[in-house]
Amino acid sequence: LRSAGWIMSLKPLDMDGDGDTDLIYSDRRGTNRGVGWLENPGSATIRKPTAWKDHLLGGQGKEVMFLDAADLDGDDDTDIVCTTRSQQLLIFKKADTKWDVDTLPNPYGLPHGKAVAIGDVNGDGRPDLVHTTNTGGNRKVPGVSWLEQAESKWAVHNIGGSVGVKFDLIELVDLDKDGDLDAITCEESDNLGVFWYENPLK
Repeated sequence: LRSAGWIMSLKPLDMDGDGDTDLIYSDRRGTNRGVGWLENPGSATIRKPTAWKDHLLGGQGKEVMFLDAADLDGDDDTDIVCTTRSQQLLIFKKADTKWDVDTLPNPYGLPHGKAVAIGDVNGDGRPDLVHTTNTGGNRKVPGVSWLEQAESKWAVHNIGGSVGVKFDLIELVDLDKDGDLDAITCEESDNLGVFWYENPLK
């Protein structure tokens, strides 16, 4: 469908509201790296690779990592948040026929973001972000944190503490069926394996 260097994320989602499934991607390396989406051409030509239109949104100058997509601001459009190894997250928001790109500093000033998940962590009705990183061995800062969408800024909260330093993909799922979102991830330096953080909200 497109030439790729190192695909980190590939998510199925209807991006143009035409009822079929498009693909959002983040490509970490190579001449075509960045964040974008592939437009499903419809059933008549879906098996023809050249029929899929590539909409590159941004991030070409960054080493983009895992992404997630949801409506962050309540305007009924899908927004995309992508981590980078450039000390910041990229936030893509649709504005009419174009996309605006905002940046958000990585929690605790850490340079190497790894993954992000979007969900309402504290039950206030606003989507928050849960972020993982490679701390470079620095145990004074957490490798997992959540960013609360407050009125005027994002408030950073510690989840991971000093345990673990190199985290990977993260997902928000109500694992204990108590009505709030828990976080499941994995870590490789301390050999923590696959594990989850229980949300204390409920």
